Amino acid sequence: MPFDLRVLVKRLHQSPLIQFLIPKQLTNQNLLRNVTKSGNQYNKFRTDFANEQGADFISPAALPSMAGDSKPEIKVLVVCLGNICRSPMGEAVLRDVAKKRGINVEVDSAGTAGYHVGEEPDERTVAVCRKNKVPIDSLARQVATSDFINFTYILASDENNLRNLERIRPSNGTATVRLWGSYLDNKPIPDPYYGGLGGFDKVYDQCVNLSNAFLDEVTK
Repeated sequence: MPFDLRVLVKRLHQSPLIQFLIPKQLTNQNLLRNVTKSGNQYNKFRTDFANEQGADFISPAALPSMAGDSKPEIKVLVVCLGNICRSPMGEAVLRDVAKKRGINVEVDSAGTAGYHVGEEPDERTVAVCRKNKVPIDSLARQVATSDFINFTYILASDENNLRNLERIRPSNGTATVRLWGSYLDNKPIPDPYYGGLGGFDKVYDQCVNLSNAFLDEVTK
């Protein structure tokens, strides 16, 4: 049964942590986590809305800011297979690089497979991001067809995920879907899951370089 936005609004309204309605303005992940009181509930809301075509809530990057800031023209979805290693790191790094460069970009991440839906990033991804003082706070979700409409760019970590994205892309999808490496050297981001911490360090460095190359290209 499709998840009705009104159900979420009602639950939020009943929460002691929030006393106002915010339809179509649920953009802050930490706020949504707080008012739903747990990551699992947060992820259920996020996934249900993301998987419903035409939903009013898709992801933080798909909507204008609650604070009334101007809506960023660049909305990016970083994609890998399970959304626990490469893409959450890519999301965190791209957001951090853009912030340091003063570029208004909203970033989210997802996986083409649903193996880890609702899980936090791999502990090695978190460790590397924290070591480099890059904030990371996300829960895994699977790519939804609505993502192809709500994002400006969808960046695939490797060719397999690029093919998977093209396979599920709807006919009305407007996002530019490319291999992230195509903005720099056409190299894929290798999956570090079965290796050691060193592989995650290499992915981090690659994400920094790819973030700068991507931002250079799209802000010309």
